[in-house]
Amino acid sequence: MDAWYRSTVPALGTGEGRYFWVTVEASKPWSGHLCFRMQDAHGFRSYGSRKVAISELPNSPLLIYDTSNPDLISMKDAATKLYTESRVRGHRLASIAEKLSGWSDGGITSGTPDDILNYMATYIAFSKKTPLFGRRIPSTVVELIRWEDVRASTFTDGATKLEGTNNTANVYIDLSIEANNLEKLVQELNVAEDAQGEE
Repeated sequence: MDAWYRSTVPALGTGEGRYFWVTVEASKPWSGHLCFRMQDAHGFRSYGSRKVAISELPNSPLLIYDTSNPDLISMKDAATKLYTESRVRGHRLASIAEKLSGWSDGGITSGTPDDILNYMATYIAFSKKTPLFGRRIPSTVVELIRWEDVRASTFTDGATKLEGTNNTANVYIDLSIEANNLEKLVQELNVAEDAQGEE
């Protein structure tokens, strides 16, 4: 290779096989073929490489997620569960999603089922800046979506797609979060529910 473009990201979280060090190497940033060498955070025992076709090197390293890890839950399932828990508990979050998640004739309306899931996904992603993973079309790699991209995007199609706004072309699918982050939000419903009862 004439030149090497290399970037690494540190391992995060706990447990083997979750986050990886990722080294991105290419002969030219416009070559469209990168080699991802993945090593785990525990002594670098795991090694592998594969090529992916993308148009250019990222401005900063991508955090690749091991999608075989059972701790992931799809954003659609997460939004569905949070809505269900909210509705069963009589929490105002469900009521707000039902009444204010739609848009018609330039105004807010009650939401369709997809609207409600989009609303709940937005709540999940924005309430605590919950780390969101997805695959940026046409990439085949699931990555951590940068907060800047999440903030400049909108959930669509029943929380199955994240589409960029403000004339950005970002479109992410196969959206997911870590299940433990969803459980934290569900637990917060209990706290908020108690506070409502005291009002």
